[in-house]
Amino acid sequence: MADILLTFLGIFFTFSALLYGAHHFFRFQDFDQVRVDKFFQKNGANTKAFVIGHRGSTMEAPENTLAAFRHAAENGADAVEFDVDFTKDGHAIVIHDATVDRTTNGTGGVCDYTLQEIRKLNALGDIKNSENYSFTQVPTLVETIETCLELGIKMFIEVKAYQHSVKAALLLKELFKKYNLYEKAVVLSFYPNVVYQVRKADPNILVIQNWIKRHLSYHRNGTPKHSHWSMTKIARSLDLLVEFSVHTWIYHILRFPVLITHHSEASGLYVQLWKESNVSVIVYGVKHKHEKDYFTHLGCPVIVDNVKELAQHN
Repeated sequence: MADILLTFLGIFFTFSALLYGAHHFFRFQDFDQVRVDKFFQKNGANTKAFVIGHRGSTMEAPENTLAAFRHAAENGADAVEFDVDFTKDGHAIVIHDATVDRTTNGTGGVCDYTLQEIRKLNALGDIKNSENYSFTQVPTLVETIETCLELGIKMFIEVKAYQHSVKAALLLKELFKKYNLYEKAVVLSFYPNVVYQVRKADPNILVIQNWIKRHLSYHRNGTPKHSHWSMTKIARSLDLLVEFSVHTWIYHILRFPVLITHHSEASGLYVQLWKESNVSVIVYGVKHKHEKDYFTHLGCPVIVDNVKELAQHN
């Protein structure tokens, strides 16, 4: 884990120095607000919330699988969010964690598996109703895109592999052109260098910046991501740096039109402050109707873990 943090530290500070020096010479253009608004038009004319299925629908189907995306579409989601990483032999696959331990019956890092090897694993993960599903493969990015196009559902493509930001950006440029995804998909990442590389590779791709407190240092349940206290301290310092940067100079250069954060970080004031900069806020981690109703009232699209419960009759 130490090497990951050090790699990110190097990437972040290199990226920061380059952009800070270039700030007076260029910045990306704003996206057309009409286009952004059009992307978030709801599938159902009578629905109030724009509902995005988190990794498909994490509480109801094996996450980040074709089965989960079909479940989300069949139960009224407007879009699905999924995560992209790369195998040992360079193939883009859809999986959340850096290891296969939690979401499959395998062990070890995603980057240690070839595509052929990872396809042999069962991706049922820790879904409670796994008896309703048979053997489920980790899908490729191409398979996922083609399935979502077939289902008529929009895509939120989150890039996890920040150390492969250039590779990811060039691949996404190719896929957006091949499948004409410009009105059907957006790209998002917690890492500003990914957002930067995607914007640079293809300025027509809608990009979204993710942000959450303590993303590098702690899990959502409050436990440290790192075994040694010193690494936790370093990661926490980086978290503070990212928090400051995303809310100041990074936005002014990258000009992302949407920010995604956990619902625990958002409030009416927070949403309003971003709105004044023509940035919409999306919240994730929504599991209850009262949460969805509150953020819908604020004008926020919601990323939900239980699509069947929250997308229907919303």
